[in-house]
Amino acid sequence: VLQDQNNFGILSGNPDIKKELLAKQLESFEMNYSALLGT
Repeated sequence: VLQDQNNFGILSGNPDIKKELLAKQLESFEMNYSALLGT
């Protein structure tokens, strides 16, 4: 079962919610990656 790291819960079947969660995940991934690179 897929679960996002920000505890929004189980990804539902709603495409809009999935898109929103993916956007949040990508955003946090980019921030973490930038922090690792020190930029």
